[in-house]
Amino acid sequence: MRMSREGSRDLLMSEELLLILPSSIVLAVVCGIAFAEGVSSIHREPQKIFLAASVLAVGCLWRLVRCFFRDGAAGLRSISRIWWAGAGLGAIIAIAAFISWLLPPSPKYTPWGEFRAEFNLLALGLPLLAPLVHLGCEAKCRRDSDQSGLRETAETVEPAPPPTVPPR
Repeated sequence: MRMSREGSRDLLMSEELLLILPSSIVLAVVCGIAFAEGVSSIHREPQKIFLAASVLAVGCLWRLVRCFFRDGAAGLRSISRIWWAGAGLGAIIAIAAFISWLLPPSPKYTPWGEFRAEFNLLALGLPLLAPLVHLGCEAKCRRDSDQSGLRETAETVEPAPPPTVPPR
């Protein structure tokens, strides 16, 4: 059973309000704290790189959502692959953080233990996989016309030239 275009838009609006917006706010707070601390240690620099990549990924996800609301599934198919790659990077980071969280803990008070403790927080981005998968399914599976109201009609197909009558 296929979901209607309106139902899909409503579902994505719910995902936007319940998943993407709160995750964006949490990420902004975590980034603000991390970059405001200014403490230089061995595990801080890689953590800042992962945080910056996560911010980039969430920004790419917001761009994909806006593209879907503006141009529909056709817009998602036509958008640059860079936006998809950026959002995919965030998915990889969230999955890696979740796997790190599942592994046995590292020794406390070591640089690796401190890094993993902070890196595991990036698993909070795991719920953002739901809207990313939703948008991916929209881009790959929806075959009908886009949501901006454009429809393919017989008028868009170039008509055949009229038959020519041979001269007498």
